Amino acid sequence: LGVMVALKAWAENCRYLQGDHTATCSWYHPESFNHALPEIIHEQEGWARPIEEIDPGTWGFLPFFPPNDNQSMKETRVHLGDHALPPAPDFKLHDVWPLARAERCLQTTLFLIRPEKLEKMKQDVISDPEAKGAIKSISDIVQAFLWRAAIRVRYRVAKDIRKQIFKPDEVSILELPTDGRPYFSSLLPSTYMGSLLILNRSTMPIETLCSNQTTIGRVAYLLRQSAARITPSVVHDSFTILQSLPDHSRFSTANMGLEHMHAMISNMMLFPTSEICFGDAFFANGGSPESLRPQLERGNGRFRFLVIFPIRKDGGIEIVLGTHPEELEIFQADEEFTKYAELVDTCC
Repeated sequence: LGVMVALKAWAENCRYLQGDHTATCSWYHPESFNHALPEIIHEQEGWARPIEEIDPGTWGFLPFFPPNDNQSMKETRVHLGDHALPPAPDFKLHDVWPLARAERCLQTTLFLIRPEKLEKMKQDVISDPEAKGAIKSISDIVQAFLWRAAIRVRYRVAKDIRKQIFKPDEVSILELPTDGRPYFSSLLPSTYMGSLLILNRSTMPIETLCSNQTTIGRVAYLLRQSAARITPSVVHDSFTILQSLPDHSRFSTANMGLEHMHAMISNMMLFPTSEICFGDAFFANGGSPESLRPQLERGNGRFRFLVIFPIRKDGGIEIVLGTHPEELEIFQADEEFTKYAELVDTCC
């Protein structure tokens, strides 16, 4: 998110040098690089409290494990009545980061959901009883579609090729990096450059997620429920936990590694690409980028990372993820997936 702010400021500076003296970055707050601000605001607004009083489920929003293998910090329940968070999901703690690259890396694969197919997907979900009338956001819908599709493909490879058997209680974890700034405080500038991401984690049994009877609407409803748990209190409790850590060595996310049934989605769908404009003196297209595509190649041997690119001018959406050749073959044979998405390109 800080990079996005930097891009916008860089572009505006280019316009100023071309003679546009209204391009002064007046929207940029002068305290945006003050990384002490969150701690100051956290204390000033009275959010700090003893870690023993924090719901252990809050660990589920962090990419860290409790120190010294003290799993009781994750498992002990604080009496919070109906407001208790679900337990933090269980996954592997990796000893090192970054992981060593896998010998067999993924290929970056780009798919396109055309505007008319996106609208059809939206109407299909809205009319789905499993969505319970709660799903209005196209963002929830596309995230649900991508998570289900990616895990279904890996599930088919695991079952049909490796003859793997899944237990009913084995779950897939979806990690959605979420901007905590809107929940933190109105005193924190919207252009704050430090990271305030938390992880919105959702879980579903693998067999359920991949079942033909499970609809995109049902998955989207689960994601909406998870997102609703993010509150200012949860964000500040997460901050309190981070302050309590003796170091940051126990870092792990469920998507680390390639051989698992978890995923992380970076959702850039609603990022306003049109706000980045370098001016038209030297650049075509009025100085605005036609697309914004972060590179996945450097991570394709280390983790399962899926990206939803910003909405295109024509209203379509591009989605990208790493695949093995046998996974791509199953993607193209999956009737539910190809009903909405089509292959654009794949590269090593």
